[in-house]
Amino acid sequence: MLYKYITVAICTYNRPLLLQKCIESVLIQNTDYEYEIIVIDNDSRKTAQEIVEKYEERVQYYFQPLKGLSFARNMAVSKATAEFVLFIDDDEYADLNWLTNMINCQKKYSADVVLGKVIYEIPEYFPSYIKKSSFLFARI
Repeated sequence: MLYKYITVAICTYNRPLLLQKCIESVLIQNTDYEYEIIVIDNDSRKTAQEIVEKYEERVQYYFQPLKGLSFARNMAVSKATAEFVLFIDDDEYADLNWLTNMINCQKKYSADVVLGKVIYEIPEYFPSYIKKSSFLFARI
């Protein structure tokens, strides 16, 4: 199946600066695929709304008052207009070829689900015990 339209869904909770970096990384994708971006704000203070408004029609904003990632993701699926939905977290950002690589992998293997590698960048302000931990870098 060839997907000509993809929904990229970003669920967020009170991380507007990280959300902005995430959105920008999705907007500059090196791809020929047509896609939409939707943001589901799960914060009652609607901290993502101002960020999303900067992108006018390029990013759609929805507010999910029920707390929890599962509620936000379910809303994302219900608002998606595409056949294929890609989720990216608000504290992540996409490599330039992320979208194309995900779709090409799905097509190659006719996969129902595709996962990608996540590389963690630990901010300098995190406590040293987190930086020294191997939790985020566990080998499987």
